[in-house]
Amino acid sequence: MVFLLRVGGESAQGHRHYDWAFVRLDQDRPAPDGQAGTHWLLVRRNRPSGVLAFYRCFTPRSTPLVV
Repeated sequence: MVFLLRVGGESAQGHRHYDWAFVRLDQDRPAPDGQAGTHWLLVRRNRPSGVLAFYRCFTPRSTPLVV
């Protein structure tokens, strides 16, 4: 998994720097129940602490992620 640096909004302590990675979950098989969309796993890593946050996402139509 490769992380990309993206700067979040500014907080009281300054800009928030996060590394992001994403993986398409249904790339090798059709979506369940005939859904036409795409399932993704987004992973956010806090640069100073290394803490990871996981987000499971769904797009109703096939939508490419722009990096």
